[in-house]
Amino acid sequence: MNNKSENYFLDQKANIIYKESIISRKKVTDLNEKEVFELIKSKNVQVCIHSEQNKLDWIEKTKLNELLKTLKNHINNWTNPKDYSQFDNGYCYFAELWKMKYGEKLILLYYRH
Repeated sequence: MNNKSENYFLDQKANIIYKESIISRKKVTDLNEKEVFELIKSKNVQVCIHSEQNKLDWIEKTKLNELLKTLKNHINNWTNPKDYSQFDNGYCYFAELWKMKYGEKLILLYYRH
């Protein structure tokens, strides 16, 4: 599903997303499942999944409908989180909205299992 792995990274301590240069310093807010679905359906957002070693796997826009099926009932809440084992198949995602360098919206998903 994640075909655009061009070595983007997340530095959580510095609160930045970067490749060769910084593409975002602006985390906007945490997202719930409804907000994630609305943003993806608007088709006005990019999506990436945080994986091992702070690498970000970008999801192609043509794969977003497929991603929605995976996310259904699997978005956890940052403020009142459930243990990932409480989700079907033992995995969940935490979601954040980021603003990229030129104003584009980015959903950053943290996969937990």
